[in-house]
Amino acid sequence: MKLNRRSALAGVAALSAAPLCLSRAAFAQGFPDVASGQVQVMFPDLPQALSQIEAGRVRGLGTTGHKRTSVAPDLPAIAETVPGYSLVYWLAVFAPAATPKPIQKTLYDAIAEALKDLATGKAMTQGRMEISPLGLDDFAAYVKSETEWWTKAIKTAGIEAE
Repeated sequence: MKLNRRSALAGVAALSAAPLCLSRAAFAQGFPDVASGQVQVMFPDLPQALSQIEAGRVRGLGTTGHKRTSVAPDLPAIAETVPGYSLVYWLAVFAPAATPKPIQKTLYDAIAEALKDLATGKAMTQGRMEISPLGLDDFAAYVKSETEWWTKAIKTAGIEAE
């Protein structure tokens, strides 16, 4: 199986967590195909989906984080029905592996301070994502666990690199 979209990987994650039977469908229109009924389900990024949900074009069934999001509190987390399901889209800042720890800490502190400003966070996310920075060690552990989980899920699903 070849997949080239992050949203398709969300479907792989759903199949890994729950006894679902989904068929992958190639579609060009995205939300219009769902709104017309040509495609029954898709796993878009929440910021993309919110405008379509708010306009009544599509129905949001759930969010993919481990808990409800403050951005869309009326949408249940899939984990409320499928325990253990969690797929969080995240953004990060990386530096070369050889970057000295004091420089990493200085960068982290500056970024964390900027993210404390609500106006900065809202400008970065258009108010459509939550900001929850992790410390350096927690982030390294998170990247390691995500890499292990996705490696296994991708192999299990038989996904090939394109």
